[in-house]
Parts: sequence; C-alpha cells; structure tokens
Amino acid sequence: MNERTAPTSPEGWSFVIDEATRILVADDDPILCEFATVYLATPKTEIVTVPNGDDAWEKLRSGQFDIALVDIEMPGIDGFTLVERIRADATLKHLPVIMVTGREDAVSIDRAYRVGATSFVTKPVNWRQLSHQIRYVIRASRAERDAVVSRDQAIDTARLKSNMLSVMRHEFRTPLNAIMGFSKLIATEAHGPVGAADYRDHAHHISEAGASLMRLFGDLMALSELSSATPDDLREDAYRIETILRDGVTAGKGTAETIKARMIAPANCEILCDREQMMLAVGHLLRNALTHGGGSA
Repeated sequence: MNERTAPTSPEGWSFVIDEATRILVADDDPILCEFATVYLATPKTEIVTVPNGDDAWEKLRSGQFDIALVDIEMPGIDGFTLVERIRADATLKHLPVIMVTGREDAVSIDRAYRVGATSFVTKPVNWRQLSHQIRYVIRASRAERDAVVSRDQAIDTARLKSNMLSVMRHEFRTPLNAIMGFSKLIATEAHGPVGAADYRDHAHHISEAGASLMRLFGDLMALSELSSATPDDLREDAYRIETILRDGVTAGKGTAETIKARMIAPANCEILCDREQMMLAVGHLLRNALTHGGGSA
C-alpha cells in the first residue's frame, strides 16, 4: 500500500486537476498504481493506492475521499461488490466512482453502471484524458450535492413556515378570543355600567391575554432567528439533562408558582446543546402543559 503527496509541477506544465482533491486508487497492478501517483499528481492532489478491495473499503470508511478509481478484478472483494457497498453506505453513497479495467465487453460495462459506477474507463489508460474526466466528475458530483442541500434546505424552510402557521392558528386563538370577548362585554356593559366590579376581572383577563400574545410573538421571533442561525451562532457545550430540565422549569414557571413538576431524567446523563436555547424550549413546553394540561406538568 502506498500513500504520497503529489510532486511539484514541472516548469511549463499545466495541471488538469486544479482543486484540492483526494483520490483513492484500488488496483492490484502495482505498475498502474505507480502511474496513477505520477500522472494524476498535482500540488493540490493526494493519491492513495491500495492493492485489493478489502483495503479499499477500509480506507474509504476511515478517510475522506473526493473520488475512487476502482479496478473490477482485485483480490478480496471485487470492484462490482466494492461499488455496491459504497452505494449502500449512508456516508459514502454519493462518492463518485470511476471503474478502471481491461474489460471492454458490454456485460461488464452495463453491470458497472447498474451497481452504481459514475463512469467507466478501459485500460490502457490515457492519463491526461482521465484527469479531465476526474475533474468533470468531481465538479458534477459537487454541483449535484449542493443542489440536494439547497433542495433539502428549501423543504425544511417550507416545513418550518407551515409549522409556524399551524402554531399561530392554534396558540393565538385563545388569547385573541379572550381579548375580543371581554372587550365586547365591557363595550356592551353586559354586567351593568362600566364601573361595576366585574369589569376589573375582565380587564385582568385582557391584560393576561395580551401578555400571552406578546410571549408567543417573542417565541416566534426567536424561532425565526434560530431557523436562520449558523452553527457558529450556537454554543455547543455538555450539560447534564437533569440540570437543563431543572433550570428550564425554574425559568418557565413565571407566575405559576403553584406548579408541581416531576422531572424524569437519566442520572448523570449529558447532552451537547446550547443551554439558553434548550432552556427556552423546556420553558415553552412547560407553559404549553400549564395552558392545555389542566395546570400541572
């Protein structure tokens, strides 16, 4: 097995692969592996060669590669089986794979693409042409990956908007009904002249409903900021679950001093989280339980 970093470019030579690239070459032919380290090498590439399919699989699982060049006939697992494993692996399934082989029959070519090969090259290898092919395949793969990420982000954003609208419909209805209902009682003097004592209770209910709406609005703004936050905007520290729950319960009590909450958490179990955001989440769940669970949690 041979690992080396690409040599410096000779004067006047133009490299095809001009981006940082890590290439795995799996072939039991030592001459082909040596040629690969020479002809595919650039100042920005690292070529890793292995002589069989088993070593290739271990390398792929333990390291980060941008592309794999795989021979069909190798000791251990063959090239077809290796590609099948790559496509079945959640981490490696998007890795570009070019099969490099002496076989030119239609059956081998069809099977290579059927098991998931990205491209197919026959020996003897035109290394300059292969360099262009590697660059094209890697760029196409990265563009496809970026498109998938953008699509997933768009789906998550649409789902978040839908969830926010659902929350607004559900959570805003109760305080709005209270505000409109008690305001109407005051406006129509349903309990007599406005000076009657009952109206003080109505005013209190209106005040509580307004405060509830303000909290909901704050929660929605916090959710909006959190959804657009980057990993650098969030802290990730280890905290014991029972500590987070206890602090969240304390922060979420508000005026409900009579709450009886029983915490059930694994002893000495820690989670990685942003403490402030997690406490807000626990407090919000607690308030929701108080509102819709009969005053206990």
